[in-house]
Amino acid sequence: MRLVDNTPYLVQADSKYEIDRHSCDSCFNLRIKTVDYSRDNGKFYCQIAGPDGFASTSVVAEVVVLVHPQKPTLTKDRVETREGQLERLQCESIGGNPPPEMRWFFDNGTEVTRLATVHNATSKDKPTVSTLTWHVSADENGLRLGCKVWNLAMGKTAPAQEIWSQRLLVRYPPKVTVGPDARYGIEVGQEAKLTCSARANPPPTRYSWRRTGGARDSTWTEQNISLTVERDDSGSYVCKAENADGSGEATLDLDVQYGPELVVADEVVVQQGETLVLKCVANANPPAKSVLWTTPAGETHPTPTLHLPNVRRQQAGNYTCTASNELRLYGAGSPTSRTASKRTRVLVSHAPGEARITVAEPVLVGSTVVLNCSASDPGYPAARFRWKAPGQRDYEYGARFSYPISDVQLTHAGDYWCQPFNDVGDGQASKYKLIVRGNCLFIFNYIFSSIKCAVFLQHSSAEFVNWSNNNFT
Repeated sequence: MRLVDNTPYLVQADSKYEIDRHSCDSCFNLRIKTVDYSRDNGKFYCQIAGPDGFASTSVVAEVVVLVHPQKPTLTKDRVETREGQLERLQCESIGGNPPPEMRWFFDNGTEVTRLATVHNATSKDKPTVSTLTWHVSADENGLRLGCKVWNLAMGKTAPAQEIWSQRLLVRYPPKVTVGPDARYGIEVGQEAKLTCSARANPPPTRYSWRRTGGARDSTWTEQNISLTVERDDSGSYVCKAENADGSGEATLDLDVQYGPELVVADEVVVQQGETLVLKCVANANPPAKSVLWTTPAGETHPTPTLHLPNVRRQQAGNYTCTASNELRLYGAGSPTSRTASKRTRVLVSHAPGEARITVAEPVLVGSTVVLNCSASDPGYPAARFRWKAPGQRDYEYGARFSYPISDVQLTHAGDYWCQPFNDVGDGQASKYKLIVRGNCLFIFNYIFSSIKCAVFLQHSSAEFVNWSNNNFT
């Protein structure tokens, strides 16, 4: 029995079929002499009836008559559309058994069969139809679509039959690209060149730039722009391209980079025994990678804020802040290091040291003398000086370092005290014993050829008396 198009037919030995009973015992093999698609493409089964009338039916044997598919055709070979539109394209192939495989390709090698649905032919003279449905992309402009058809009748190694559309014409607004890089790092003071290009169909008719964010907004009507960059030029720059189908934009982030600029106090005054605090603010882009302080003694402290407790006057001097960062500039193979330093003068306020009094000697009656006072350590703020003359209980009010005496008399002799002081405290006072040398009063007595010399001094005593006669003493 055979079943063709769901219609059963009795198969008998004739010019088309032969029953083979000799290949084996109880064999009833069917041989189809001349295969015909319309007659033999279908299901065959064997049915045997015994003497008791009981019939036995074999499993179904399906015969597939291989038929080459016809060359495929496209319902339309020219596609003109816009980006994003939903398009349909059908590929048909009549005949072919088994129904042919139908695959879709763009001529850049991209297969899109997954986007197609297939309706197999129901008869030999009906087509197998594959319908490709897809949203058109701008990247497909200028490509061709191909439909390839193959079935087993063509042989496993035989090439598929194919047909190709004309090149797709896809209209789309501009696809913008900015350069030299979407994130453009450049050092302050250098020239930045911002480029803009666009892919579009039809081609762009207008380009423009605008700046958003940053310190100020700006616009340009050129396709490419150049800037000698300053710090406040950092920001986002948007290029816009336009054509008849719309517009497109792309953003470039301009990153103006610079080495550290330091903000420190020019001078810091701290009282001895207190904690010294020094701050260093490093303005940099990118931010400073390291900030450290160096003391006058050469010690380093890796911190932007230095704390030194119980500071001593020996720690006064110049403190240096040093900061560094690394610029990541477009086109540079490795980071570029930038370093800056700035000094702060530290003054430690403390009381002055011991007083030291100096006088130009000898001091003679009638002369002018100046007592000068200094301090072994001038202290900070700089020392001022108080004086106390002989016979005074308290120091004189004032701040002079010298004590002048004009027309010196014997009454000026005695102990002079000097005490250094400043806003922090008093230094150790010292005294100077002023000796005034007076004139001799000679009394001549010729009796016994002796000469006497009497020296009358007030408030002072003669340290020595020399006699001289004709240059002999």
